[in-house]
Amino acid sequence: MQPPAGADAALSTLREAMAAAWSRPSNGGWAAAPIDRYRAGVATPEDVYQTVHRLPSVLPLLPPVGGRRLAALVADPADAEALETAARMARWLAGKGYDAHLVALGGGDLTLATALVEAFASVIPHPSPLVLPERPLTGRDAYLGTPLRPWDAVEEDMAVGTLAVFDLVVTVRHGAAHPLMGRLRALGVTGWALLGASTVPDAPSPADAVNGCAAFEHAYQTVVPLDARTFRLCQALGFPTDKLRRWEDAAEPDTDPDWTACAPLSSCLPETSAAA
Repeated sequence: MQPPAGADAALSTLREAMAAAWSRPSNGGWAAAPIDRYRAGVATPEDVYQTVHRLPSVLPLLPPVGGRRLAALVADPADAEALETAARMARWLAGKGYDAHLVALGGGDLTLATALVEAFASVIPHPSPLVLPERPLTGRDAYLGTPLRPWDAVEEDMAVGTLAVFDLVVTVRHGAAHPLMGRLRALGVTGWALLGASTVPDAPSPADAVNGCAAFEHAYQTVVPLDARTFRLCQALGFPTDKLRRWEDAAEPDTDPDWTACAPLSSCLPETSAAA
């Protein structure tokens, strides 16, 4: 049987096939025995995923209904404006044929109004750091003078394992998520970056926010400035013109002619993403 193309659907099919094989009468005697994961080798789809991609887990998402695709909006739970932007993007993506999930990646408590919760197919809290303390920044943890906090290897595996099941991952003004995107791209995940100023205390300046993304620009297929100033900063730092997109449903009218002429974000969606 040909497995489905999506990772989540393929793993669901694999789980069903393994359960059917385990329930055969010829295996009845073994069914009562506990599985020793160290001796059994591949025992569950999670083990298959870790063996193939060297990731610790994959989210147990159900296959999307009607051929829809899966999107993750990655935002910091401490950034209320980013969460609102993520909700608007989720509604926009839903109209384009996506099931959009929020992945709240960061420290602090996550508080969402009911209207925001309803915008997402699910809300996935992902504390970071999860268990390991953040190590102090060093002189090497910078790009053109902009501090970049590196990920611990274990924490990075956990975050990538959470996001790898999605077809599209959108970082919403979330500089800490940029270093994950190279591994996700290698796994076939499409990456977008929404860039804009943040009002969170101790947030990087607009220039630092854009420069931090520039360090990982190669890992993104699309970069979406949320205002004309951010667009000009992207131009000044040499972002490829064909990667820059203007989110037509969110950007306010502006007199900057280059910003107004920037290609719309909807132009980089696959043709198969029409609303189901």
